[in-house]
Amino acid sequence: MSQTEFFVPSRTSQLFARAIVPNAPRTTNGRIVVFVLSHGLLDNIDAPMFRHIQQTLCTLSIASVAFDFHGNGRSTGTTSYGNYHDEADDIANLVQYLHSVGIPNTKHVYVIGMLAHSKGASSMMLFATKYAYLCPSFLVNLSGRFWLAREITMRWTQENQRQLRETGKFLWRRYGAKPTKSNGAIITGSEQ
Repeated sequence: MSQTEFFVPSRTSQLFARAIVPNAPRTTNGRIVVFVLSHGLLDNIDAPMFRHIQQTLCTLSIASVAFDFHGNGRSTGTTSYGNYHDEADDIANLVQYLHSVGIPNTKHVYVIGMLAHSKGASSMMLFATKYAYLCPSFLVNLSGRFWLAREITMRWTQENQRQLRETGKFLWRRYGAKPTKSNGAIITGSEQ
C-alpha cells in the first residue's frame, strides 16, 4: 500500500488530497480504479470515518482519494455554510485533475465511484447534475440532505437568528465554549 498526500489546484484555492493505493490495485483498461471520498460540514479527511473507509477500500484492492473542500482541513481558501455549488466545483476540479494528471507517482486513474457524507453528499449530488459528463455511475450518499431550499434553523440559537436578521451574519460554532475563527464559520444572510 502507498499513501500520497498532494494538492489539487482549483479556481480559488489548493485542495488537499490523500490517495491510498493498494499494492495490487484493480485496474480497467490499464488505469487504476479510484473512489473519491468527500467529507461533511466543517469536517476533513482526517476524520476516523474517512480513514477507515480508505483502509477498507484498500483491503478490497480499490484505490481511493479523499480530499478537503476549500476552507476545510488542510485545503486553502475560506468556506461558508451554504456553498454547495462551490463544493460541487471542488469535486469537478478533483475529478478532472485525476483524469488528466492522475495520482502523483502513479499511472493514470479512472474514477469509478464516489462516497460522500452529509453536506459533502449534497454537494456530490449537485456535482452529478452540474457535471454529468464527469460523474461516475456509482454514487454513495451517506446522510445527504434532500431539501436544500430550507435551512435547518433549529441548529441556530435565538441569538444567532437575531444577529442574522440585524447584521446579515453571525458566527456559528462547532466546538468549544467560545466561538473563534478556528472552531466556527461565518453565516451570512444570503446563505439561509
